[in-house]
Amino acid sequence: MHYRSVQANPRYKRSPSALNDLQQISTMKHLSHNGNERPVAATVKLMAHIVAMTMLLAGCQKCETCSYSYTTSDGVKQYVFPEVCGDKYKRNAQAEACQTAAALAGTTCTCEKS
Repeated sequence: MHYRSVQANPRYKRSPSALNDLQQISTMKHLSHNGNERPVAATVKLMAHIVAMTMLLAGCQKCETCSYSYTTSDGVKQYVFPEVCGDKYKRNAQAEACQTAAALAGTTCTCEKS
């Protein structure tokens, strides 16, 4: 077999200064704006803080208390449903129960979020 020698294309030759620049860039240490940490480490810390805050905020439960007032021979009375926290369907179920009970008493239900 006969092998031909492969010569580099002159268009792709790099000048000595370009090679020197590449070597300097490849050996440079990562510096951050404050000089204490590498940018990647600072970014990872920032992302960890964002994730932690998101989890904390998502962990907050929405709560709701519903009540209605009605009039009897003894005066105005108020029935307060227990506070319900968590899933929306649970809060909606209580609001519907309050509305039904209030309609039977001839009044309206009010729900307050906390």
